[in-house]
Parts: sequence; structure tokens; C-alpha cells
Amino acid sequence: MIDKVYSYVVIGMITGDHFIEDLRLRVPYRTPVPITDNDFLSSKDLNRAIQQKYVKVVAQASIPSPAPTGNNPILERRIGELQNALKESEKAREVLEQKIDNQGGQLAAILAAIEKIPERTVVVAGKGNGAFKSEVVGGDAPMFIPENIPLGDRARINMHESEGEADLEEAARKLRELRKRQGGG
Repeated sequence: MIDKVYSYVVIGMITGDHFIEDLRLRVPYRTPVPITDNDFLSSKDLNRAIQQKYVKVVAQASIPSPAPTGNNPILERRIGELQNALKESEKAREVLEQKIDNQGGQLAAILAAIEKIPERTVVVAGKGNGAFKSEVVGGDAPMFIPENIPLGDRARINMHESEGEADLEEAARKLRELRKRQGGG
């Protein structure tokens, strides 16, 4: 079987499609459609479409591509440079993947250490106004912490962690004294 040789290209010049009946060929707008020498020379409908400027026919130019030769030093040097760059990029990719794996391990270790931190629970108990009071304070962060807590410029609060019972009346007396010192009277 002999392959058809397409020597011409038909290009649609009107929007939509133009149908060339004797070739049974649909030519879309601005889309090249190849045809043979014989079809170009024998088609009356194609000739009529060309005259009415529905289609345009362009001869295909066959330009032979240069055959690659083995002794082109510029091309061989460029190929070598590209191959070296490819090897370097592969090495860099492997290094980055190792760093990402190491960071993933470090992150897992940090998360495991955070989960091992025990949550502190404080029980505050005392007597006040003749009644025994008890309150459990968990280790969760408060919902709201004000940005500025007004303590005055002369106040100093020392807190010590200890276990034992505290008297709420004594704590209230110390708080009143602290407020008197801050207020100046």
C-alpha cells in the first residue's frame, strides 16, 4: 500500500466550518488541513472556495532536518553540561529528601516529649466566713488573659509553690494590705 503524500494545506478563512463536497472535507476556521496534490488539482469545489475566499491553500515546504553528526564539539559539550546539571540536581533532591525525613523524626520526638509533660492539678482549700471551701484548678490555659494587668508601679508579688492548707481570711487580709499600699492610703 502506498502512503499518501500531502503537499498542500487548506486553511479555513471564515468562522465555523466550510465543507468541500467533492473531497468530502470539512475545513475549520484557521485550522490547517492537509490534502494531496491530486485532490488540489482535481477538485472543482476547492477551486470555487478559493475564489470565494472561503479557504486558502498553502503549499507545504519540506525542509530536510540536518542529520546529527558525532563530531560536533559544541553540541557534545552542551549535552555534557546538561547531563552534569541533571546529576547535580538529583543529588540536591536526595539531600533535601533526607533533611525532610530528619525533620519529620525531630518533629515526632518533640510531639512525644510534649505529650509526656504531666498536667498539673492544684487543689485550693481553706476556711472562710465559717465555711470550708475547696476549688480544683486544672492545668489548662485560661480562656482570656488581659494584655495589661494593673498592679501599680510599687507592687511586687512573690509566689512560692507549696503544699498545705491556707486560711482564706489571711489571704483576704494580705490582699487588702496590698491594695492599700498601691492606692497610697
